[in-house]
Amino acid sequence: MIKKRSVNMLLLDEAVTGRIRAGIANWTGVVFKVPRTYLSESKNRPELQQTGVYLLFGEADGEKDGCVYVGQASERANGNGILGRIFEHDKNPNKNYWQEAIIITTTDNSLGATEITYLESQLYALAKQTNRYEVMNINEPTSGNVTETTEAEMSAFLENVTVLVGMLGYRVFESLTKEGTKSRPAISFYLKESGADAKMQMTDEGFVVLAGSKLNLKEYASCSPGVQQRRKELTQAKIIDENGILKEDRLFKSPSGASMFCLNRASNGKTVWKDEQGRQLDAYLKEN
Repeated sequence: MIKKRSVNMLLLDEAVTGRIRAGIANWTGVVFKVPRTYLSESKNRPELQQTGVYLLFGEADGEKDGCVYVGQASERANGNGILGRIFEHDKNPNKNYWQEAIIITTTDNSLGATEITYLESQLYALAKQTNRYEVMNINEPTSGNVTETTEAEMSAFLENVTVLVGMLGYRVFESLTKEGTKSRPAISFYLKESGADAKMQMTDEGFVVLAGSKLNLKEYASCSPGVQQRRKELTQAKIIDENGILKEDRLFKSPSGASMFCLNRASNGKTVWKDEQGRQLDAYLKEN
């Protein structure tokens, strides 16, 4: 569960699409959002000449939210530190996919080689685990040798990083499904008809059809071309198997989009999705 935090964000340029500096009260960490077109303007930022970890974000084809590369950089004798490393990526023709960098460092330059190695490996592992972005790293980063004390300190640091990265627009470290709380319990809904046997969770992002759901394989003319194409691509990628079993969670913006995906035909998601008591989604929404 994410704790309450006092977050501060500062626009560094005369544009909301420019650079952003983000931090959390009583925390030495600092996170920068730097569009690729603003790299030159960032040379005068002393924090970016230090040691740190970075994420390079770009767009991706298909089902993924985007693509991401996770890296680290040490402070260098020539003063080019983490920003210098990103400039090297900017000149690399094999990394033309990225448009924006998220840079993670500290206000007191306190991240050593052990800390950034650990952070890099944890951010990589978390991005792979949530499976929302295509991770572009060729090699898997190792965590190195960390003491229990360092691991505990970096775990707290890592939690703040994931919060700020999400607030800066990248949910690369957030699972599609959410754990419930006392004030907002996780509610599941079910669809069992026309050969489908599916389970869905409603989240703040939309409606997630959960892995393990069985989809109807019969084709209907009323199914939209977009859904037909999506199911075809997922079948080719073996995310939907030959029996219609969905292997990974999938997010939809509307309950009807989710139900059409499961039934392979037009449907009213507010009436076909039902909770454990058999109450339709429409009735649940009106009561809550």
